[in-house]
Order: sequence, then C-alpha cells, then structure tokens
Amino acid sequence: AGRALLRGCVAGARAERLSRVVLHVATTNHAAVALYESERFEIRRQVSDFYRQGIYSDRDAYEMTLVLE
Repeated sequence: AGRALLRGCVAGARAERLSRVVLHVATTNHAAVALYESERFEIRRQVSDFYRQGIYSDRDAYEMTLVLE
C-alpha cells in the first residue's frame, strides 16, 4: 500500500511537470528509507530536530529527493 501511494504521488508530480519530489523521513525509520531508496530517492541532507519531542526517539530526519526526468 505504501509503495502504491508513493508511486501515485510521483505520477501526480510528473503530470504537473514538477522537477522533483522532496520528502522528509525519520532517520530511525529504516523501512521507509529503504522504500524511498528503492524508488530512486536519494538522501540529500540530515535535518536536526525536525520532529517535535515525543514523536520519535531521535528527532532527526533525512531530506530525500527524487529528480524527475
């Protein structure tokens, strides 16, 4: 279900002729990072204190980008 949703969002971005899709994901969410990487997203940077306290044990997030061709 997650992969289908992600692909639908990317398809929508392409239909709108956007140049890239950017998302943030918790650095500790290894399954989500693996999903995004398998769909050709790349980690661009790590953002400190992205999440509010209490959401995740580690508040940092990766900013991931997919460049659309």
